[in-house]
Amino acid sequence: MSDPAPSLARLLPGVAGALEADGFDVDPALGLGRWPRVCTVLVDGLGARLLAERGGHAPALRRAAQSQPDGAATELRTTVPSTTATALATLGTGCHPAAHGLVGYRAFRPGGTGVVNHLTWPADVDPEEWQPHPTVFERVLATGVPVTMVGPKQFAGSGLTRAALRGPRYVAAESLDARVAAAARALRATPRAMVNVYWGDVDKTGHARGCGSHEWAGELERIDAGLAALRRLAPADAVVLVTADHGMVDCPPQRRLDVAEHPHLREEVLATAGEPRLVQLRTGPGAAERVAGRWADALAGRAEVRVLDSAVAAGWLGGEPGSRVRARVGDVLVAAHGDLAVVDSERDEASLLGMVGQHGSVTDVETAVPLLRLLP
Repeated sequence: MSDPAPSLARLLPGVAGALEADGFDVDPALGLGRWPRVCTVLVDGLGARLLAERGGHAPALRRAAQSQPDGAATELRTTVPSTTATALATLGTGCHPAAHGLVGYRAFRPGGTGVVNHLTWPADVDPEEWQPHPTVFERVLATGVPVTMVGPKQFAGSGLTRAALRGPRYVAAESLDARVAAAARALRATPRAMVNVYWGDVDKTGHARGCGSHEWAGELERIDAGLAALRRLAPADAVVLVTADHGMVDCPPQRRLDVAEHPHLREEVLATAGEPRLVQLRTGPGAAERVAGRWADALAGRAEVRVLDSAVAAGWLGGEPGSRVRARVGDVLVAAHGDLAVVDSERDEASLLGMVGQHGSVTDVETAVPLLRLLP
C-alpha cells in the first residue's frame, strides 16, 4: 500500500475539476486536463495487473495504455477492503472507508454480532443514514452540471446506489450495447456533462469461472469492443475514462482454509464479517490479541493478521475511523496473500463457497486499478 499512485477517492473530484465545476480543482496528479464532457466507465473486477497480463484480448485498452499523456496517472489505488461496495462508496463520495463506513462486503451492526450485507442491503437500514456524506455527484449537480448514471435496472434505487452513488439521473440499460448507446446520448444531450457507466460482467465471470479462464478473456474482449464503440459515438470534445473497483485472484478450492475444519479458530470469536480474502472477526472482551495470534499461527505465511488498531496504522481503511465506523469493523482483520481464501462451509452461503475468483485483500493484484483515457 506504499505505492504512490493516486487513490480511487480522487477520481471523481478530479473529473469534476476537469469539468470546471464550481468548488472543484484540477488534480495535476491525475492528468485529466479540462473537458466539457467526461464519461467514466467502471469495469467491475478489471484490475490493472490482470489487464496488463491479458491485454492481448483488449486491443482498444492496450492502445490507450500506450498513448496516455506524459505524466498522467495510469493507475489508481483502490480501497482496503478491495471489494465492490467499499470501492464504489469511495468512488462516489471521494471519501476513504474510514469515513464513509462501507467497510467490506459485510460489516458488523454496531452493538451486536449481526451484519449488514452492502450488496443486498437489509430493509431496516437506511442507506443515507448509514452513509451520510454527500456524493460527488450531488455536489456537481448543485453547480448546474448534468450528471447521468447508466447501469442495470436492478441497481436503480438499490441500497448500495443510495448509499454510495446517489444523485444522478439513472438510466437503466441491461446489455452492453444499450449502455454504450445510453452513455453516448447523455454525452451529446448537453454542452457539459458528467456521465458514469457501470459494467459488472467481468467481475461476475471471474467469480464464476476464474480470472484466468477463457470465459474471462472473452468477457474482456467484449467490454473492450464496447469501449471502442463508446469512443466512436462520443462527441469529439468528450473524454472517456476507464477504471475499476478492484482486481481479482483465483483461489482454488484445495488451497482454501475452511474454518469448519479448524474449530479452534472459532474460539473467542463472536461473529465474522468481511469476505474470504479479508475476513473480519468480532471477538470477546480483551480477546483480540489472543485471537489474532491463533489465526496468525494457523495461516503463517499465507495471510497478514492484524488487530484493528494495527490495521488502521497500516492504512488499510484509509484513515482513522471515528466511533460510528469503528463499531462496524472487526476487532481482528485477516488479509489473505497468494491464492488463499478463508471460508466456513458450515456458515457461508453456497454462492460464496462456489466462487473461483476472489478479491478484498491488500495485495497489488487486488488494489491496483487502471486509469485509462480513450481520447478522440
